[in-house]
Amino acid sequence: MSASLAEMYGRGVSTHNVKGITEEWRGRSVSPSTISRINERRDRTLTAFAGRNSRGRCPT
Repeated sequence: MSASLAEMYGRGVSTHNVKGITEEWRGRSVSPSTISRINERRDRTLTAFAGRNSRGRCPT
């Protein structure tokens, strides 16, 4: 579920609209603060991935 929320947010869906979509999916909403926390975790993960050491041989 959190991957779907992060994907929607990443594609520019507002937290308000994400809340409405989750209400339809689950019968209850996810708060904007929860959506923000999920996306903060995603941003940290992506930042760490982008900053990794990419020296060495790449798998082919």
